[in-house]
Amino acid sequence: KSWDYPPAVAARFQPIAAKQGIIFTVQKNQDGTNIVIALDSSNGVERWRYSLGNISSASAPALSGEQLSISTMFTSSGTNPTVILNAGTGQFVRNVVSAAQWSDFAPPTPFENSIYIASGYYGNVVYAFDMVAGSSQWESYGSRGNTWDGQAPAVDERYLYYYSGNLDVFDRASGALVKSITDPFWRWNGYSYGGTPMIGSVNNVIAYSGNGMGTYSVSFPLVNYDINAGTYRWRTASGYNVTPAVAKGVVYAASNEVSELHAIDENTGQVLWRWPLPAGQQFTGNIVVTDTLLFLSSTTAIYAIDMEGAHQTKWTMPTPGLMAISPDAQLI
Repeated sequence: KSWDYPPAVAARFQPIAAKQGIIFTVQKNQDGTNIVIALDSSNGVERWRYSLGNISSASAPALSGEQLSISTMFTSSGTNPTVILNAGTGQFVRNVVSAAQWSDFAPPTPFENSIYIASGYYGNVVYAFDMVAGSSQWESYGSRGNTWDGQAPAVDERYLYYYSGNLDVFDRASGALVKSITDPFWRWNGYSYGGTPMIGSVNNVIAYSGNGMGTYSVSFPLVNYDINAGTYRWRTASGYNVTPAVAKGVVYAASNEVSELHAIDENTGQVLWRWPLPAGQQFTGNIVVTDTLLFLSSTTAIYAIDMEGAHQTKWTMPTPGLMAISPDAQLI
């Protein structure tokens, strides 16, 4: 372990954003206050902090160039601020506003000079903001209306992908709904959506099928959607629980139903290999994939798994939670 940052008043931390030499998180304190903090990634020393005040919720930060975005909510309204800060100094830049009621936000999704936020007073709205001008670009509605919070939309050069109970594909520039791909397996378990659609390698998007994981400890299958054909390619046989990852034609997902990590072929949906979770533990957090190692978390430890050979555990550390790798090779 390189360092830790253990303030006595913290109730929890949001997942991090990172740039070279510095990481960002939101610290929620026991008294309800939320603070954006920037830490030196080499030693954990605090660089700056910015108080968001005593608010209902704050998202994890998202980094776009030299600007940091955090979606926040004091109370239900049509003008909940996403706070924009200077990433180098922590100075306030501006607010952009969107509607929500008692939402737990996923972080905004940055792409080029824009950020995209899944929100809405009754959910089901995607907002696009220009980070240079500080102005709204567009807002658009999903087709099914079953997602209120907990989702970060996925974005590429042409499209934005949003799960509303269907997979909705929006034109990134205009916000026009290009197509809606029906999810025939959708299952209701609550309004939250615990994750984001994942853009695959062959004009496809993989997403959890169902709502409620962001609120309850439930398992949902993954569905692979063909964007050109406007239909699904496959659905997994198992249900999965944590934020998965996709890399080099393989989807990595962890199931508390069968207590296994699965490496799933992106084209066919077949399980290529499995890693069994030690007895008495459950998967939590997220999965991070590199060329040589895969990192995952259980309720008691993080595991580094060899991506080659027999996929054995290379090392463990008793520090479970949500993970990210900074540009200077720190696993936070």
